[in-house]
Amino acid sequence: MKRRYYDIDLGRVLCLIRLPLIHVTEFWGIEDSCGGFLVNQFNDAFYYPCFIMTAFVAPMFMLVMGISMCFSSKNTPKDYLLRGLFLLITELIFNAVRYALPGFIGIIFSPNNDVRIEVLTMIGYGMINSDILAFAGLTFIVFALFKKLKLNPIAILAVSLSLYLIDELLIANLLSPVMDQNLHFMVNNLFGNFIYINGDSTFALLQWLIVPAIGYAFGHYCLVDKEEKAVTRSYAVIVVIGALLAAAAISVGILVDGRSPLSIFSHNVNRTRLDWICLITNVAICFGILFLCNLLYKAKRVRNAKKFNAFISRFSKNTNGYYIAQWTIVGFAMFICGGVGLWGSHNTHMTVGIVGILVITVVSYFLAPLVEVAKKKLRLER
Repeated sequence: MKRRYYDIDLGRVLCLIRLPLIHVTEFWGIEDSCGGFLVNQFNDAFYYPCFIMTAFVAPMFMLVMGISMCFSSKNTPKDYLLRGLFLLITELIFNAVRYALPGFIGIIFSPNNDVRIEVLTMIGYGMINSDILAFAGLTFIVFALFKKLKLNPIAILAVSLSLYLIDELLIANLLSPVMDQNLHFMVNNLFGNFIYINGDSTFALLQWLIVPAIGYAFGHYCLVDKEEKAVTRSYAVIVVIGALLAAAAISVGILVDGRSPLSIFSHNVNRTRLDWICLITNVAICFGILFLCNLLYKAKRVRNAKKFNAFISRFSKNTNGYYIAQWTIVGFAMFICGGVGLWGSHNTHMTVGIVGILVITVVSYFLAPLVEVAKKKLRLER
């Protein structure tokens, strides 16, 4: 990179700090989800507002991932393939740490066999469920193929859009109902990494590949080797186009489909798939955030704030480490409490959830560099 894009780093960090809010709310607070050892008032206060406010977090990571590919010095098909495989290996190790290990610890102290069976089932689900790290690994592998075929960004965008339409129009309507009803849920979860099967197919490859493809095209045509004014103009144009498309999509969602305004921005709220309305609105929000970050760095005071920029850059570079650290803490608490029979008991005050969010955010920030060091050692050994 010729220079550090602090505005992109800032956009990523603004989303990064929201992860504990998402995961604590979902996995500590909802009985149907996986845990539920917080009181019902916590769900009432946080669940829907949380997912509406954080709907753009995953799209932002994916969009920035595509943009970052344009600046990477390691951008050969082999580089992408190795990085993708490494991320998949990291995902398996990560799942063992956040699911299997605390699950088995919980089983040791479990009061009855029914709880043990439930925890074992959740461990199996967690090892192969659709997760953003797995999505990132599969995306790099697919981009390795794109690089090998020497596809330009527009062609990559077209292929990704075609895959999205295949998933949206064909597989999601024809194949997934059959799989969801007739195959074991473990098989559904495994295939959910690739296509939308059910509500657990959180980051299916065919659905979400379009987002990093958009970022890759934007970075290639609007950021690489462009002057600052040209970059700002590009953001402004994309934001205007995105706002118009989002307004049209929201209008269709409310007036034609009769959808609730609360469910438009987030596929997570009602466990629906990432349909075209959610896709357009979330990507438009992401570009709006990046545009605001770009404008912020037009101010000399911000641009020259070395300590602030060092903090943002360091935080952004440790994105995967932070993600792993905060999820490990959430997973340990969830599975150990589940193992000793606290799932669904709602016997913990909501203050635990609020304090948990704050503590996990701070602790994960300091643990993130250590996780990144461990990853580097693993990569070197591999």
